[in-house]
Amino acid sequence: MAPATTTRYYEYSDEEEDDQEDDMMMTPEQRETYWKMVEESSGFEVPDFPPGLDLGQIAPIKSMRGHMKDLKFCCQLAIEHYKQEEGKEIKFVKILKANGQICAPINYYITFEAKDLSGKVDVYQALVHLNCDSEKSEVGIMRLRPETGNPTVTRSSSCSTHCAALEQPQVGHHATRTRYGKRKRQGSIISQQPILCAAPEEKPQVDHHAA
Repeated sequence: MAPATTTRYYEYSDEEEDDQEDDMMMTPEQRETYWKMVEESSGFEVPDFPPGLDLGQIAPIKSMRGHMKDLKFCCQLAIEHYKQEEGKEIKFVKILKANGQICAPINYYITFEAKDLSGKVDVYQALVHLNCDSEKSEVGIMRLRPETGNPTVTRSSSCSTHCAALEQPQVGHHATRTRYGKRKRQGSIISQQPILCAAPEEKPQVDHHAA
């Protein structure tokens, strides 16, 4: 004879689901820290925070295995650019870390080791705008990793695109009603121009209270 079964009921409120969604988003404090680190490091040192409301968020690549082919290609492109701009020849050694930013199709912020002809190994940082057509990929930054601070960035003479990833977008805060009827404040992007891709057009705001 089969054992008797007992039906159990679990309560799950809309507020709990709302709270879980909030936990998966960047808090205002985290967002402030994130943009401070982006500004100070030019995007090469960013915290591993949840997604925010900003377009084109830069995030650490936790597993580089699936990106390794593209990352090595970007390093080599940056090394060739460095040779042309600085007249110095260096050879790739290994990748230390990388951050990614989804944007037509992706921008890579790579920290890697390379050695000069004497065998001296240094740490370099490269921002490469990887295009679907690899021949159209561009180097935005190629430099020795700064010891402290964020020195003036020298951009590629062939890279005419403005690096909006390093600029904090203007954010307007407004109260909005969620799909559960709960009101909360959230940010909305007012203006930002991601690299190599156009931001979606915004619908004009209509003041229904205007006379």
